[in-house]
Amino acid sequence: MFLFLISSAGAADDPAAQTNSTPPAAANMQDPAVGDHWTYQVTDEISGKLTATRTVLITDLSKNDVTIRFDIVGNGRSGVIVYDRSWNILSDEAFRYTPNDGTGVRLPLAVNAEWKFTSNSQNSNTGVTFKRSGSAHVIGKETVTTKVGAFDTFIIESKFTERNNRTPSRFSEITQKTWYSPELDHWAKRSLIVRQGGHIIRNDTVELTDFGRKK
Repeated sequence: MFLFLISSAGAADDPAAQTNSTPPAAANMQDPAVGDHWTYQVTDEISGKLTATRTVLITDLSKNDVTIRFDIVGNGRSGVIVYDRSWNILSDEAFRYTPNDGTGVRLPLAVNAEWKFTSNSQNSNTGVTFKRSGSAHVIGKETVTTKVGAFDTFIIESKFTERNNRTPSRFSEITQKTWYSPELDHWAKRSLIVRQGGHIIRNDTVELTDFGRKK
């Protein structure tokens, strides 16, 4: 249920095919619109393998939320996620978050800004509930160079614990870093480390490989 990259195996581009010269970023996407889309490559940092290519498309917008469809290239998997306008998750397929999942962006961003969050979630299929609590810290700014260009970003580090309410003594500790680009109104890069019992069980990175607007 860690949204940042709902994992599924899929086709991924060979990183050896990247050129040394990176084109400048094109198109200002500060105001989201239906048809805006982003494509990300998912890398398992433990194995070093590219595990998926994931596309994200805005399908609906309202004053308060953004609906996206995600597709995993190569395996036919897709789904719908609803965010608020600050990119906090409200619902992720079967999961519903109250008030939200807490991993969004709190504007205006500034280095050293900090905030705390708590969240409750429920799987509508199984009835299982979780509690999440943590904090976010804007730890710096960085220019991130991707296949489609270079983007000035704020680095937001979020650390939180998540507990199954049925077994509260067992919990996951999650560290997520988001390289958020105001130009994209999205992330150029994200990383996620999940620990259980103090041991790393997951270490993934997603990186932007394409983006655009409806023609």
